[in-house]
Amino acid sequence: MRGRLGLCIPIALLVAAGCGEVERVTGSVSGSVPWGGTWPAEGSMLVALFRVAPWDPDFVPGPPAAYCVLQRPTGSQADFALTDLAFDVYDSLVVAWSDPDPVEQSKHMLPVSVHGTELDRLEEASAIDLDAAQPDREGLVLPEMILYEHAEDMRSHYTPDY
Repeated sequence: MRGRLGLCIPIALLVAAGCGEVERVTGSVSGSVPWGGTWPAEGSMLVALFRVAPWDPDFVPGPPAAYCVLQRPTGSQADFALTDLAFDVYDSLVVAWSDPDPVEQSKHMLPVSVHGTELDRLEEASAIDLDAAQPDREGLVLPEMILYEHAEDMRSHYTPDY
């Protein structure tokens, strides 16, 4: 018995010494977007985080760094959370309507709200920098989006100029 106890104490000390704070390697972005109008009957509402903004000349078409689908909220704002994000600088956080039947495939995602700017000044979007010192950006409030029930109304109000 005494030999077993003698082995347990050093093992317990090693385990306790290794229980320091673990350094984070990923971050998160969360917040809300106020909305008005009628939630679209077709398509999906998405929150997407891009390393290179879709309107930037250097943008290469492809999936965003992260995204989530917004469900129709019961109140006047839609909440979102993107987690397990690599530490990096992200050029834009965009709420977009995914057109179920786009006129051009390259325009299947129509921005309806962009963090830090209005839709007529996309180049002024606020970048989001995640690193070990500031791994989480919480409580972001994006500009209000006005939504329309019918796809043709969404297309006519939110056709991107880029």
